[in-house]
Amino acid sequence: MWVGGSDDDNFNLNMTEATMYTDENSKIVSKAILRACWQEQDGRGMQAARPWLRWFLTHVVGMTVVPTRESESAQASKKEWLAVRKEQALKIDPETAEVFWNHGQVLDPYGLYHLTDEEECIGRNYFARSPGSDVWVSFHDLPKAVCDRLRARIEAATSTIGPD
Repeated sequence: MWVGGSDDDNFNLNMTEATMYTDENSKIVSKAILRACWQEQDGRGMQAARPWLRWFLTHVVGMTVVPTRESESAQASKKEWLAVRKEQALKIDPETAEVFWNHGQVLDPYGLYHLTDEEECIGRNYFARSPGSDVWVSFHDLPKAVCDRLRARIEAATSTIGPD
C-alpha cells in the first residue's frame, strides 16, 4: 500500500529531479562547446571562431564569411548596463524630467547591438533622465504612464513654438 501520495506525485518528483540534473549538465556541455569552438575574447568582447571551426564552416557548410560571437562577459555587461536604465526608469518623475531626442536606430536606441540590414531603421529616439542624473533612459524603457506624460509635455511645448 502506498501511503506517501499517488504514483503520479512520485513520478512528478522524479521528473523534477531529472530536469534539474539535465539543466545542470546542459550548462556544462554548453560551456565546453563554447570553449572548444571560440577563441578568447578580444578588447571589444568578441570571440573569433577557432581554426578548425573556420575550416568546417567554409569548406563543409559553405559559408563565405565566418561570424564572430559576443562573449558571455560582454553580454553580461550589456545586461547590467540595461538593468541600470530599467531601474532608473522607475525613478523618473515626468513633471521634472529632462528630455532630449536624436536620430538613431529605432530597434536599438542605445546602440548596443549589431543589427542586420533588415533590422536597421533610422528614426527619432527620445530619452529622459531625472535632473542631476547622468543616466539617460529610452522612452521604450519607461513605464507607460511616465512616457505618456512626457509626450504630452513635449506636445504642449512644441505647440507654443511658432510665429507670433
